[in-house]
Amino acid sequence: MEVSYVRHALSSADAKAYAEFMSSAQAGHYLQALAWAPVACQPGVGQRYILFRERGKLVGAARLLRRTNGLLRSPAAVIERGPVVRDVSDLERVLPALLRVTKWHGIDQLRIQPYFTGSDGAAAAAVASRHGFEASTDFHGPHTSTVRLSLNEPTAETIFNKREHADLRREARKAKNAGLVVRRGTQQDLAAVSALYATMMEAQGANDRPPAYFNSFATLIATDAVALFLGENGNELDSAVMIARHHGQATFHLGASSSTRRTYGKTLLPLWEAAEWAHGLGDKWFDLGGVPSPQDTDAKRQSIAKFKHYFARETISLTPVLSAGPSKLSTALRGLKRKLTKLSNFGKVSLMLLASYISPLTELCEIA
Repeated sequence: MEVSYVRHALSSADAKAYAEFMSSAQAGHYLQALAWAPVACQPGVGQRYILFRERGKLVGAARLLRRTNGLLRSPAAVIERGPVVRDVSDLERVLPALLRVTKWHGIDQLRIQPYFTGSDGAAAAAVASRHGFEASTDFHGPHTSTVRLSLNEPTAETIFNKREHADLRREARKAKNAGLVVRRGTQQDLAAVSALYATMMEAQGANDRPPAYFNSFATLIATDAVALFLGENGNELDSAVMIARHHGQATFHLGASSSTRRTYGKTLLPLWEAAEWAHGLGDKWFDLGGVPSPQDTDAKRQSIAKFKHYFARETISLTPVLSAGPSKLSTALRGLKRKLTKLSNFGKVSLMLLASYISPLTELCEIA
């Protein structure tokens, strides 16, 4: 197998091959799409492309993310909803090659999550286990279950006409009667959405999306790869949802709502409008995003799941989050890092240069 580890932008030929592969592979996901590069590559995060070829044809591809601190790189890396392959069986050959190339480039801890569902997701986890990966049981990490609404209806107006959507229709009427109006957002609305999200998350003590993150969606919105739907009540921005599209599926990526008390679900109508929009563009599925596993008893996440089940009843399992590493050497180096925090900046740099001279593996040490 031929493996290419690309540090910067892909060549025009590789970019074309990558885009075609992502749009046709069974396990393709928008987080791995080329168009998502401005969003993925935030300050302090480096991205690399890894291409796996057999007889000149791509059999796997991935965007790898790795935190950076100046010239130093973290020993931990993540491939969000990837690596992407055409079939689960391809992971048998792709995963060993992936581990070899990432270790060669100083990555000692790798998290992956190939985007398969149901029995394919379980099969992908079994393959990964044979190659040294372990499934995570952390309920706070990337979701491993989702809810999907079929858009296979003759018209957008019939999407929610089923009996199972009676509660959804009732809640939608309640929101409309209370004055909620939904409109399509533009690039000019990104600052307001960023502020709404920040206010919501800071109230929960966890804002991880700076304004630059939201600004990076401008190009995606202009090309319909991402859409914003805003819920407004009077002069107040009540809610916002961001929807990503890839390969016949529209997926809820992110949402925010105000702290104003309402008698209705603030994001329900925006999600309804988003599903109708996706149907109009020919998408076949509307993915509501993550829901907690049955073992997760967190009340807030269970409440979110109840809301999403207004749109679709069935919960779909995904490939679990899978991790390999760290090695004993990396664990020792991290212990050294903690001791180095007591040294002066000059002492840190001196030891770093000495260690880098002795062994290239010591570049894994993130000296902050």
